[in-house]
Formats: sequence, C-alpha cells, structure tokens
Amino acid sequence: MKAILIALLAFGLIAATATYRPSLADMRASALRLRTVDGICSGTAIAAHKMLTARHCFDDRLVSVNDVPMQALRFDHEGDDTVVVTVSGTFKHWAKRGPKPVQGERVRFIGNPMGEPNVLREALVARVRPGQIILQGMVCAGDSGAGLTNERGEVVGIVDAMTDRACKFGIGI
Repeated sequence: MKAILIALLAFGLIAATATYRPSLADMRASALRLRTVDGICSGTAIAAHKMLTARHCFDDRLVSVNDVPMQALRFDHEGDDTVVVTVSGTFKHWAKRGPKPVQGERVRFIGNPMGEPNVLREALVARVRPGQIILQGMVCAGDSGAGLTNERGEVVGIVDAMTDRACKFGIGI
C-alpha cells in the first residue's frame, strides 16, 4: 500500500511539472489560410472573432479564411507588421498568446508556403531584437502571418518577412 501511495505521489509530481505541448490537431485547429484578392497569407485564430496575422497581408481585400467567405472589420496594430484583425466570421478554436521567445527556443508554425495549404515547420529562434524575431528555418511566400507557437502552445510572434525569394522543399515518395 505504501509503495502504491509513493508511486501515485511521484506520478502526480511529474504530471504537475510537465509542460503542455500542443498536438498537430491543436495547432491545425487555430491555423488560418487567408485568401485576399491578390494572394494567400497565413494567420492564427486568437479569439472567437479575432486573428493574429501580418498587416502587409491586407494590402488587398480579404476574401476568405479557410475557404469560408469573411470580411475584415477592424485592425488593431501591435507592431510594425503585426495586426489583430476582427473578422465577420467565428472561429471555434483559438490559440493563447504567450511571451516573446528567447534565443535558442524552438517554435513551430503552420503556414501556406507557395500556396500549399497547412504545412508544418519548426524553426530555432536565432536572435531576438526589439520588434524582431530572427528564425533559423524555412519561410516562404504564403507563410506571412503564420503564428509562431512555443512548446506550451502559445503564440509568441508571427512570420512577417523572409531574406530571399527562394523556397525549396524536398518531396518524397
């Protein structure tokens, strides 16, 4: 009996200190594919009617989110290229916001590189400067606005630029 009690206490301690890592299904549920008049961007649902994305995605009018017709109703700017957009539709799942990442932290994101839907990537935070997170990882056109998610499933930033236009993927069969 004493051994069982000790085992239960140890399990409780491990469970209490374990960090939550979101599943791919959790991430996919809040990841958004934004279609504008002129292209594709990415975003993350952060509330029932709000998404976090890149401001430059809205140089053109929003047409749909995840292929559902939607309008952008309000823009709340959070930085040079970060914006919270209130939309006409409703999101059933959304991610929590978290603190800015630190150098060496791993982040994951689901974007739409070159128009390819829902592609999961992982990157290393190479450097953090005021208003900027530098990533070591592949970022492509169409990923703009994708939420950078930490190990706890919190959105800690967005993809908003890339250093060149090259985007290469390996294809297996």
